[in-house]
Amino acid sequence: MKSHYVFFVLATLSGSCASAPSRASTAPVVPACVMETASTQAPPISTITGVRGAVMSEAGEPISGATVALFAPGPTSPVAAVHSNAQGMFEIASAPGGYRLSITHGDWAAVLRQVEIASDKWLELGDIKLAAGGNPFTGTIRWLGSAPPPVVAFWTVVFGKEGFATLPEANGEIRVRLPEHSYLSITHSETIRSASTWATTGIPFQLDAAEVAAMTVPPQESALAEVRRAAIPISLDPNSEPSAELVRMLQKHPGRIFGLGESNHGGHEFLTVRDLLTSALARRGPVVVALEANWSFVLAVEDYVRGGKGDPDQLALGLRFWMWKTKGLSALLRRFRELNQARRADIHFTGIDMQFPTTNLDALQACFDSPLLRSKKSALLEALAWIRNENASPNRQQASAARVVLQDAMPEAGRYQLPMKRCSKPFVRAAMLTLIQYIDMVEGDSWFEENYRRDAAMAQNAIELAAGTGQTIVIWAHNLHIARKGIDGAVPMGGLLSHRKDISYVAVGTTIRAGQFLARIQSDNRVLGHATLPAAPESHLAHWLGTLGLPAFVIDLAGLEPRGEAKAWFSRAHLGWEVGAIFHGVENSDSLRVPADNFDMLVYIDQLTPPERLAEPDQK
Repeated sequence: MKSHYVFFVLATLSGSCASAPSRASTAPVVPACVMETASTQAPPISTITGVRGAVMSEAGEPISGATVALFAPGPTSPVAAVHSNAQGMFEIASAPGGYRLSITHGDWAAVLRQVEIASDKWLELGDIKLAAGGNPFTGTIRWLGSAPPPVVAFWTVVFGKEGFATLPEANGEIRVRLPEHSYLSITHSETIRSASTWATTGIPFQLDAAEVAAMTVPPQESALAEVRRAAIPISLDPNSEPSAELVRMLQKHPGRIFGLGESNHGGHEFLTVRDLLTSALARRGPVVVALEANWSFVLAVEDYVRGGKGDPDQLALGLRFWMWKTKGLSALLRRFRELNQARRADIHFTGIDMQFPTTNLDALQACFDSPLLRSKKSALLEALAWIRNENASPNRQQASAARVVLQDAMPEAGRYQLPMKRCSKPFVRAAMLTLIQYIDMVEGDSWFEENYRRDAAMAQNAIELAAGTGQTIVIWAHNLHIARKGIDGAVPMGGLLSHRKDISYVAVGTTIRAGQFLARIQSDNRVLGHATLPAAPESHLAHWLGTLGLPAFVIDLAGLEPRGEAKAWFSRAHLGWEVGAIFHGVENSDSLRVPADNFDMLVYIDQLTPPERLAEPDQK
């Protein structure tokens, strides 16, 4: 799975930005808005080298108030930013080297240039002309902390993967025009971090103004006492049964779809908690476990847990995603099969993801000679041939042709059913739908849009499951998918499900204090290894939850006293460990969330351990 996170960390601006010189000025100006990223020091400022120029309209009129930002190679935060003056002039002193120069303005399309500053003189750019166009963006930065921000004048806002930037007005207003598929992040040094983003083309977003939220604030002892009273301890023993208290809490949430999250993949305790919660939900009726895994991968798992043939070790390995290839999942499949056979539970399995299309195509191709598809066989074979190379991105013509052929051949009827008969209308429709979703995903013009399309597809699949089976759907996926709000701004699967009026959705997030887990390591993301997260610092929510002294517990956030101190504390923004499929180091492993806005319940795990992996054929 692709990495889900992009983090921007900018240093606090110590005052308003230095004004650019007038056209008559020749003296270099050292800007006040000099920043450094968390991982890359800003180059030392020089008073004899830098870049100068003038921002002009196509008609040759000076443009004042344009943000001119200089980016060092690699970092997504500018090392310096200034406003153009009344004559359109700007000047940024900088050490020699290669940089990206961005220019943004509320009335003109943004410009990005590569520049090279020599070691012995200023780089004179002359007039840089801005054209009309771009996608307008406006917003206002709002401070959500309990005290005034330490610096009122400016925050710097970074846009897009190419590193555009703008400086808000003193009142927090932002006006800028950006290329398509841009997004933004807002940060403010040591006291606040980014909480929201926008895109400029068609992807729905949740907020109408930029919210910059305070980092975790230590709770009052009275708030912790409320949390302690509300916390339901849970056992991390894989053989434990859900407590009566846990079953009662879940019964208070009559959701049709439950999202059971994990703060990172590859943790043994996450599977134990999901086993416990799913078993508790099964006490009230049939459930369908919907994995963050390909639909076609899970077909054999469904057959097995319903009493069919199979080896649970091989079934777990067949899920292809490394986080499922564990002895823990194999044992869980065996236990759920036994519960079904003893009629102590009614549990189904399916997958709602679509990232690996070849097995979906295999499932569909096995039906090409069936009465449903026999007449479409040649057209389908020709249109879908490119999918055999999963690393190949289709050109627009290929994708469009494949989509048309699939839509033309897709059965009109057939509600989702479990168990699903091979080559039935529901089976063929599910196979075709996942292939169309894969095509839609890889057609995204950026990783940002691809991630949104993937979440939208998983939400669609969960909704079809709920409508077709009439059963409770229990999704096992990452916090990033099951949460109601995305840390990168796009509405995730959980948010899309929450917006539906015809279903009820319940989000159960997780947070951990410390531990080890299995992940792909940034230095070589093809290699799995054990990543370690240290004990959460005081700036993290989990640090304070850890003071309760419980190895694991769940708290009903939605059931807290609305006016109580605990509810108020969980309604603030908090930092927490959260890692995608690739571990990028401890410094890039936390994210900011408002727990009460994202989750109905929150599971706390004090210490995470890596799962025991199954031996794959080439490892034996």
